[in-house]
Amino acid sequence: MMTTHGYTPLQAGLHYMVLQAMATWLWMWPLVQALPNERNAARRLHRSPAARRAWLTGAMILGTYGLVLIAMSTSADVSHVVALRQLSIPLGVLAAGYWFRERLTPLRLGAIAVMLGGLALVAW
Repeated sequence: MMTTHGYTPLQAGLHYMVLQAMATWLWMWPLVQALPNERNAARRLHRSPAARRAWLTGAMILGTYGLVLIAMSTSADVSHVVALRQLSIPLGVLAAGYWFRERLTPLRLGAIAVMLGGLALVAW
């Protein structure tokens, strides 16, 4: 809708990304404040050296989401963009098994197979 109102794909993706981040913060912050365990975890994180990594991770997630939004606004076939985005899940599971030595249980491998099957169906 934004591109039909004069926004470029880049502008539309970036505007929507910022609006999404603001909306997420608006519903998450009161929830974190209302739950004692979450409130305490947020305080511990804020005072820890891991806070910088948490902010960096959040920025990277937001950035990759922005790239997906921009790709969606420039693509004629959005289903291919979605399928490519979802490919990161099985790749992430395989990378965790390789680099972090996480167990690749039959359930995980089966789930990856189902997901790859679905991605193949979308691609064809």
